[in-house]
Amino acid sequence: MKSNILISITVAFLLGCSSDSSLNSEIEAIEPECLRDIVKSILEEEVSNPKRTISTYNFNGEMVFVITPSSHVTEPATNVVNSNCETICLIGGIDGSDNDCENFDSAVFIETIWTDPR
Repeated sequence: MKSNILISITVAFLLGCSSDSSLNSEIEAIEPECLRDIVKSILEEEVSNPKRTISTYNFNGEMVFVITPSSHVTEPATNVVNSNCETICLIGGIDGSDNDCENFDSAVFIETIWTDPR
């Protein structure tokens, strides 16, 4: 009986470690590299519903990254950053007043590169 408990604890520990390892590998694969710090900071926050994502778009001939806001923010605006993670504009806000992304409706969605796994 004691050996079964010890085996169960060992398996649970190893599975937990591989999960962390898998998450770290996923983060390390994100490009551009500056987005990794953004992902790490999101993972330090409370889980958001809906889940936070980072997606790529072609906007005015440039690849940009759209970072969905936390649902825990009172007046969330969606951050749009360039490949250096510099904010180029914001979309939305609770009343739309933060929307300074002119013509973003013409942006072409490419793919979602990260979704909060929690």
